[in-house]
Amino acid sequence: MTLTLELSPDVEARLKINAAVHGKNIADYLLTLAENNAPIDSTEFNDMADFQASVAGIREGLADLDAGRSISLEEMAADLEARAEERRRRRAAATPGVAA
Repeated sequence: MTLTLELSPDVEARLKINAAVHGKNIADYLLTLAENNAPIDSTEFNDMADFQASVAGIREGLADLDAGRSISLEEMAADLEARAEERRRRRAAATPGVAA
């Protein structure tokens, strides 16, 4: 079956971006969505700037990993707990009669 769709330029641009992210052209992307009965995910990219910002963030994170600028989950949890404890101490100090 052949189906023709009239799309606004904004919708077409968004579909092109989302299709490209998935390595597909618009027709194949829409066919995949239809075959899987999948809605277009609202977390998908809205425009090229959104896509480029996401890619830049991913590249920055990968560069941090490559440069050794990362910490383990345990280190992060310990850091967050230390920060929470410091906030509790400050609140207790600012509020007489409240235990830390």
